[in-house]
Amino acid sequence: MIGEADAESDRDLGIALRLRLGSVLVDEVKRIDDALAQFRAVYDTDSENAEAIEALERLYRTTSRFNELLEIQKRKLQLAEDTEAKKTIRYAIAELFVNELQDRASAIATYNEVLEDDPADAPALEALDTLYRLQEQWEQYVDVLKRRIELNLGDAVTVDLKYRLGSTLE
Repeated sequence: MIGEADAESDRDLGIALRLRLGSVLVDEVKRIDDALAQFRAVYDTDSENAEAIEALERLYRTTSRFNELLEIQKRKLQLAEDTEAKKTIRYAIAELFVNELQDRASAIATYNEVLEDDPADAPALEALDTLYRLQEQWEQYVDVLKRRIELNLGDAVTVDLKYRLGSTLE
């Protein structure tokens, strides 16, 4: 039936059938690779199809296909309309770079994209604090420490930040 829809150029019917088949393949017969093929076919036909994007994201994460997951996350970022949604997606991308792809430089670039929209974003600055220290990028590390100190994160945190700033500058 999907072949008939494709042959008759009924794009919407083909998409609907592939989405349904993909769901059945995942939920009822546990054929993940076949389900991925169906959802991917929908995505290749309509790269803005939210149901296909969400299914691919979930399945790529479950099957540890992190490069494919990164591609889907980047597409979600392109489709996101508001700043908060973009920030959430960028956090997910950065975490993917750090935890799964072991690419600290790309994680740093992604967190800096968050800071372009919100220069005082505490979670992004905290992540950069760690990443710059691990990468031994001392100038950027000092800059992030200074920016975090300006946020007034509480006495204990501020004391720690100032201590680390002083130690690094020394």
